[in-house]
Amino acid sequence: MKKANIILACVLVLLFIAGCTTSQQSQNTQETRQSEEVNALVVYHWWTSPGEAAAISSLVKSFSEAHPDVAIMPAPVYMQSQDFHDKVLMPMVFNGEAPDSFQGHPGYEIKPYYDAGTLETVDDIWELEDLESVIPKVIQDINKYKGNTKAIITLSL
Repeated sequence: MKKANIILACVLVLLFIAGCTTSQQSQNTQETRQSEEVNALVVYHWWTSPGEAAAISSLVKSFSEAHPDVAIMPAPVYMQSQDFHDKVLMPMVFNGEAPDSFQGHPGYEIKPYYDAGTLETVDDIWELEDLESVIPKVIQDINKYKGNTKAIITLSL
């Protein structure tokens, strides 16, 4: 498996709640709307120190080179993990404004999102990138909920 393919699948820190969604952009012109689809991925993360920022920039660059049709929009959050989930992410998710993807630790930290059914599966990405062949089973298991993979772990390359 090419290094670029692993980077493609692993765009964030410990895990990535993935979802590449299509959003609608509308313009009102004399009460008519025109819509066009935009392939974009917003990534909420707390990689904000100089070294972390360089790492996320490198991952975004690699992904963008491999997928020029997808716009990556990093959304750095300058706070600790639990504060981010409590003060930023949970209100967004439970108000129906969930981001495309966000950084989190597998297990308890993202359990509220599992329980609320707000995470989509990323089984197709795991299969496409053959991640089961490079990620230990114990790590695979903690990223699953009710048999479906809900997260992608970032690998140190």
